[in-house]
Amino acid sequence: MREKKKEIKTWDTMTYAERGAYILQVEESIRQYGNKELLLLYKLMLETGIRFGDVLELKEENVKGRELQVIESKFGGKDYYRNPDGSLPVISGETVALLEPDEEGKFFQHDKRYYVVMLRKAFPSKAFNLYYLRQYVIEMKRIQKKV
Repeated sequence: MREKKKEIKTWDTMTYAERGAYILQVEESIRQYGNKELLLLYKLMLETGIRFGDVLELKEENVKGRELQVIESKFGGKDYYRNPDGSLPVISGETVALLEPDEEGKFFQHDKRYYVVMLRKAFPSKAFNLYYLRQYVIEMKRIQKKV
């Protein structure tokens, strides 16, 4: 008798619940790795929807309590990232506690390539794209706004 192969779902074929479970699985993998800087990067991306490159440029001056004032550089750097309701992104208390700036006020000391490699190691599926985090956050905020 032939054994049935388990169907591997791609991001596009996952339900919202499956996407959420996958994202939590990635976070748990990062937590087990024990790299606080990598966990901070992931949580900032997950809580705010700010693009990967812009999160890496985050400095102490961009953090106002739990609010983040980060210029969206992709479109010419004219305005801050905003939630669908127009508010600035807000981070959790746990994420605030992870913020440890260096002497220059920067939170991330490595280059983009380092973080890409480290994050990819945490993803259960190698087909996962960092953009999916942003896409997930934006979709969830839109859904919450409708409710």
